[in-house]
Amino acid sequence: MARLKSIKIQRFRGIREGVIRDFADVNLLIGRNNSGKSTVAEAISLVCSQFGGGDPIGRQLHGLWAEIRRTSPFGQEAFYKQDQTQPIHITVDIGGVTVSLDMPPQAIKSTETPVIRKPWLTEFANHVAVFRPIDGFDQQIENKLWPQILTKRADKSLVRALNEVFGLKVEQLQLLPNNRFLVLFTDFSIPLDVQGDGARAALRCLMMLSSLQGTLFILEEPESHQHPGSLDRFAAAICRQAKEQDVQLLICTQSIECVRAFLKASKEATSEAAVFHLKLDDGLLDATRLTPDAVETLQATGVDVRLLELYA
Repeated sequence: MARLKSIKIQRFRGIREGVIRDFADVNLLIGRNNSGKSTVAEAISLVCSQFGGGDPIGRQLHGLWAEIRRTSPFGQEAFYKQDQTQPIHITVDIGGVTVSLDMPPQAIKSTETPVIRKPWLTEFANHVAVFRPIDGFDQQIENKLWPQILTKRADKSLVRALNEVFGLKVEQLQLLPNNRFLVLFTDFSIPLDVQGDGARAALRCLMMLSSLQGTLFILEEPESHQHPGSLDRFAAAICRQAKEQDVQLLICTQSIECVRAFLKASKEATSEAAVFHLKLDDGLLDATRLTPDAVETLQATGVDVRLLELYA
């Protein structure tokens, strides 16, 4: 697949300048509030959106964070310190191809046209997916993805994952003509949205992932609906499925439990993992890359990797 290798950001939101290199199969972005985690994820989505594609359920990538921020994705707020005298510049390396986006005031233009030279890059960009905590309540995920899930019979793996993660005894999943999505047990059935937040968020996240092949899946705070007891199993299901479908993961989190769960799950799935500790100082993004072994060593000595700057 075409993998995201690096990103360079200049003058985008809270980041004046910064570079993140050597992305792995499973990537965890950690750091304090306002350290740039969501901005990095948004920047990647913004570059991919220049190809005109949306995510698997048809949402425009560049609008997903603007929806939460309640701002225009290309408005004055997108510029560092809202200063539009200098353009935003974002460069990503995807599969060895450099794609750049310059955003001067009131305009966006691509400084590269790799989509013409590399048709596979369009496929990568058009199928980048994002899953945020609020998407756990989004019924359009099953409404739009269910036909292709059934075509591939991915519903079987979804049932298996649901049972493994939450200890349920689900036999089948079914979408009714009125778009009511049911979870079927042996003697009864209940709507998905009657299930707890953790189960429905996990299932919808796995549905989104099941639609991907050879691209990137961005998860924001995947632990937000999960009890610590189910988080390890949920991470295992995500990493196993991502490995099978050759999907690269980018995970933004503030939870040390989430870091541990996904590092453990990536090891079990034989996927390369990396933790990036982000720190912003006067707009300068510092990204420290940590291997799983380094994280384990630091944790054994009592160092909280989320607060790495305190130990520098």
